[in-house]
Parts: sequence; C-alpha cells; structure tokens
Amino acid sequence: MPCRQSRSDTGLGPGDRSGHGGSNGSINAHNSSSTIHGRVPTPHERPNHHTGHGLPGHLNKIVLRAHRGFGVFIAKEDAFDPEEMLGLYDSVGWEGYTSDVDKLCRGLLNSHLVITARDGSGTLLGLARTISDDEHICYVQDVVVNPAYHRQGIGRALIEDLMPRYSHCRFFLLSTDHESSPDGKRNHAFYRSLGFLSYEEKEMAGFGLPRNRPDLRDIAP
Repeated sequence: MPCRQSRSDTGLGPGDRSGHGGSNGSINAHNSSSTIHGRVPTPHERPNHHTGHGLPGHLNKIVLRAHRGFGVFIAKEDAFDPEEMLGLYDSVGWEGYTSDVDKLCRGLLNSHLVITARDGSGTLLGLARTISDDEHICYVQDVVVNPAYHRQGIGRALIEDLMPRYSHCRFFLLSTDHESSPDGKRNHAFYRSLGFLSYEEKEMAGFGLPRNRPDLRDIAP
C-alpha cells in the first residue's frame, strides 16, 4: 500500500544533489486542470496506482503541466509507493534516504508540497519537495531526477513549477553540493540559470549542525 498524506491539502498555484537533471529547454503550461495534451483524461487513463498503465490514480486529481508538450506531466502527489520512491532515490545514490524507506516516505508525507514528473505511462521520472510556512520561507529539500532521464529539462520543469507557487515568500532557498564536488560546477550552473544566487552574493551565510549526531528525542530533559 502506498503511504498517503493524512493532513489537509496545502493548495497549489501554477507551477539535483539530485541529478538536477541536466536542465535545458522550457516547459509548456496548460492552464486547464486535469489535461492530457489539452483534453480531459478519460477514466481508463487514470487507473489505480498499482495497475502500471496510464497516469497514477492518486495524483490528487490535477495534472498541473504537460512538460514541453510531449508527454511528461508535472503534478502534485500525496501518496507514495515505497518501492517506487526507493527506486528513484536509489537511482541517484542517496543512501541517507534509501537506508530507511519508511522514513523516506514519512518525510515525503510531512513535506509542505511534493510534485512529480511522470511520462504518459505513469513512470516516475523525477520529484521535488518543499518545506515551508507558506508565508515567509520555502526551502526546496529535494530535486531528484532519475539519471536515465537527465538532459531532458525535467529538473528545470520541477523547479519552474515551484517558483511561482512560492513567489509570495521572501526566501526561496535550497542547498546543493559544493562547487568542488564532482557534479558541483554543473549543479551550480543549473541553479544560476534559474536565477538563484549564492548566500554570499546575497550577503548571507548558511550554517548547519553535523549530519551524523545522536537522536535525543527520547532522552528525558
């Protein structure tokens, strides 16, 4: 059974330590909801998630955009199949997530917004998720694209879908690998092409505790 979000919908507007997709190209937006190339999907085109044919049935009833008009669909999702999520995150080698798939699914459920990119058959190509108070700040936690679908503009489409949704927030932030890492220069160039600036360029600095530290939640104060 897929993990399913129990809290209320956060709402949507229009629109790698991941592979950040090699992100070239642009997206073509369809303003009407629930469209496949400009038409309303018939029931057999939106079957149960486990049938493996057509777009998944749990896409929250709205297909937001058809990417480039050739069958890549960006949509909000609020139910997550553990095996499918494991496959996506494992494709980019994110062991911090894949070591505990149940925790991964809980993290997705607890996110403010999760959007996915799928092809017309329902195959998951990529995903982006946010953490936000929906007033002042939006933090893009993950942008992950299966390497088999890099260089198709999918990472760009995901980010461009989120940007107007959170345009009212003063801060729209993310973290990625250092520029000296193997994919660092490419990732930094990708985000800069979308208009992002480094913290230093915004006269800011970012800090974080070490990744590996003890879980103190069950220790009495």
